[in-house]
Amino acid sequence: MKRTLTAQRRLVYLFTLITEFSSFLLIFTVSRALAEGGVTLTTMGVVGGGLSVWIGGSSIISGRCADRFGRRRLMAMGTVVLFVAAAGLIGCREIGSEGPLYFSIYWLAGLAMGMVYPSSYAWLSASAELEAQQHVRGVGRTIIVFALMWNLGLVSGQIVGGWSFRWLSELPLYIAGGLALLNLILLTHVESAPQCEKALSTEVESEELRQKRKFAGSFVKLAWLSNLGGAFSMSMVIHLFPKLAVHLGVPSEQHGMILAVTRGVVISVYFGLYFTHFWHLRLVPAVVSQLLAVIGLLLISYSSGVASLMLGLVFLAQLLGFNYFASLYYATLATTHERRGTASGIHEATLALGFAAGSFLGGIVGDVGGLQMPYRLGAAVIVALVLLQVMIYWRQIRNAKVARTLRVP
Repeated sequence: MKRTLTAQRRLVYLFTLITEFSSFLLIFTVSRALAEGGVTLTTMGVVGGGLSVWIGGSSIISGRCADRFGRRRLMAMGTVVLFVAAAGLIGCREIGSEGPLYFSIYWLAGLAMGMVYPSSYAWLSASAELEAQQHVRGVGRTIIVFALMWNLGLVSGQIVGGWSFRWLSELPLYIAGGLALLNLILLTHVESAPQCEKALSTEVESEELRQKRKFAGSFVKLAWLSNLGGAFSMSMVIHLFPKLAVHLGVPSEQHGMILAVTRGVVISVYFGLYFTHFWHLRLVPAVVSQLLAVIGLLLISYSSGVASLMLGLVFLAQLLGFNYFASLYYATLATTHERRGTASGIHEATLALGFAAGSFLGGIVGDVGGLQMPYRLGAAVIVALVLLQVMIYWRQIRNAKVARTLRVP
């Protein structure tokens, strides 16, 4: 029985949730095991940064390939690679080989994530446009549901990873592999949506739509800069925070719950942006969000207990929510369907680049200056990027005629 486009889109949303669930089971397991094994922050930074490098490179290449060869095909290939990564990590742990081969297999998960996310979002946005028959309508709805799904998957991975790791350190890897297989089954019920591509390619754009795309294209560059700073800092939470958590005596299940709460903050920000318009094409809300994150990073750097850690992570998490939603909104609005995979790939790549740099540099700084020094470095990077965004805005955007006359509804 042929499924409707709406039903298929729901399957792709579920596919997104399961992909993130599986991926973060791998990330939590490897990072927590390294922290409990007593490795240096530099080692943790190299391992986490390597994963991000693979995500970034894969996102750019796969985004372009998805536009040319089909989104569903890239999603399937990425899922197969994710399963191989989970199986390989299990094999390495079973034979006690956790050296270069182990880390190389772990980085395959980054390759898989970079293949999946640009192509799945491009598929979803295209199908939403086909049903709405209008470019702007449904953009926010697609972003909010897509972001909600992968965040729920991330939260699930952190919570289940924390509890299952406590019982058996290899158990999260087995769960991750099973979830990847489930995703392959889901994809058999999803079409490549050729009707969607054909319908949208013949759509004639209005002058108003072209102006909106041009203006959104200016703001997406600012959003990508903000992405770099937010991801730079958040990478320390994902890849280096386990070391600080172990040092402060935070057990693995509480560690997972703390990270899960921060994702709840991210999701709340998504909904706040979805139901409001005050932030559209304005720099001040973005700057305020970034400065709150700076405060959060400084709180983490001086924390000695769970309460202060939690507050600092909340302040930082709201930036990740703001950056992700705003940059994906502008990138979607600024591009046509034919280049949606490429734009989504660049969006994911800016995040991955920030994650890689934060993990690499944070690990080195942490070994030199102490466990809490990376978070102060993150605060400094965000401040520097804020100043750069303000300079670009005043020189290239503020005085543009379209910035005075156009407002996106």
